[in-house]
Amino acid sequence: MGYYMYHVGADFFIAKENFPDVIKAIHQMDSDGSWVRSDFRETKDLEEIFNCWRWEIFFDEDGDVTDISFRGEKLGDDELLFKAIAPYVKKGSFIQMNGEGTDQWRWVFNGVSCYEQHPRVIWD
Repeated sequence: MGYYMYHVGADFFIAKENFPDVIKAIHQMDSDGSWVRSDFRETKDLEEIFNCWRWEIFFDEDGDVTDISFRGEKLGDDELLFKAIAPYVKKGSFIQMNGEGTDQWRWVFNGVSCYEQHPRVIWD
């Protein structure tokens, strides 16, 4: 059945010069048993690779990735992808999601790794 999730927003950046390393990291990750389209390993086009994972990336006039948006409906192996590319994503980048019910989280990139962050709700 799956777990529905919805993209809320992002502050996301990958410099164009990092694209070869990002592609290599994605191609080398262990995704056996994953739901992801297997042809992501056969393309060297970063945009198409992200599409295989149900994410759309956006570029600025310099060719850098400056935004990302979720095009799927359900949670998959997204964290696997983000952990693989984390060293090449600008420190401080994040992707914010809402899940079923009141679930909220961000995937946060610290320049080395990616981790999940959850908000604290405070009632006044």
